[in-house]
Amino acid sequence: MQAQAGFSTGSDLRFNVEIDGGDSLRLVTPKGSQGFHIPGGDITTLLGDALITLITGAKPYVSKIDPSSGVTPLRFEFVRGTTTEVSTVELPAPFDILSPASRTTLPITQRTLPIRLSAAEVGSSHYASIDCTDVNGNKGSGSPGLGVVSGSLASDTSGVSYSLDLGKAIDGLSFSSTYPRGAVARCDVKLQVVVQRVGQADPAFASAEVYAKQARSVSIALR
Repeated sequence: MQAQAGFSTGSDLRFNVEIDGGDSLRLVTPKGSQGFHIPGGDITTLLGDALITLITGAKPYVSKIDPSSGVTPLRFEFVRGTTTEVSTVELPAPFDILSPASRTTLPITQRTLPIRLSAAEVGSSHYASIDCTDVNGNKGSGSPGLGVVSGSLASDTSGVSYSLDLGKAIDGLSFSSTYPRGAVARCDVKLQVVVQRVGQADPAFASAEVYAKQARSVSIALR
């Protein structure tokens, strides 16, 4: 688990600004204050990174976070002289995807995907990497977002349960046309569930955003 921070100028969305001089960046957690660093590597990696920086922007600064059992308040502090710009966010509590279990096989006719999380809140977003084949051998793939089925939410003291519209996501895939198009026969799906919280960026920045997220994934098959 890690915190990342990047800086850019103007309308350039790349991380193209490096901290220099007396400026510093620190992360404050319930366990104390710690610094950031740019990930390094051997000389080959560093030379490659230097070239990539010119093209795509600098790497973000990184600071390792010790995992917590609950919601974790975090502060990003940019320090210049006697001024400290403070941005805050809460890292959601860790969670598990309790159902479906990874490597589960479900019927190809199943249109909704029931899931259960050991979390107190519904996932903020759901993504699926889907690879399908129809009965004639045509292949389709994509990485769509999955919507929550209306009215499917249920919660108790141990977590939340709801269903995702898997059928709509599969229907929206673009298939090859090597053979006459047939019914979908099999799909491999990697589901990622993200719980995200948006924080409060210091207003001194011209434009900024701060957010924290926990992400979990499982792989299932439809046959």
